[in-house]
Amino acid sequence: MEVFYCNLNEFNEDIESFVIAKNKIESNLKITKQIDKKMSVNEFISYVSNFPNIYIYNSQSIITFNIYKLINGDNVIVFSSNNNTITNNFKEELNKINYNFDNLNKIDYLKIIENPLNSPYFSINNEIYVID
Repeated sequence: MEVFYCNLNEFNEDIESFVIAKNKIESNLKITKQIDKKMSVNEFISYVSNFPNIYIYNSQSIITFNIYKLINGDNVIVFSSNNNTITNNFKEELNKINYNFDNLNKIDYLKIIENPLNSPYFSINNEIYVID
């Protein structure tokens, strides 16, 4: 399994990552017959920029993201971040859980109200998860 990252905030600075992500995601969509031709850059950005997941580093620093699991077992993570330190931490946390949300532990909102989290956590489909 290979993992490819694409930070949409660094689109102009790291065009290679963008091109790789676009190619891999589009190829997967073609194989699964979800599209029949390549998307324009604008179409692709619109497609991938709907981020359903959030990595919360602290109350003021977040990364929105999505993981595209490809048929060949690779993962393409498209995200939006403007802080390299938080981005590195985000990548480490995803690696710890092997890019699989099933390896996270769900936390009840009431517990968070009673005891605020002091470590980074994930919001996946409007549910809060932590690494155990």
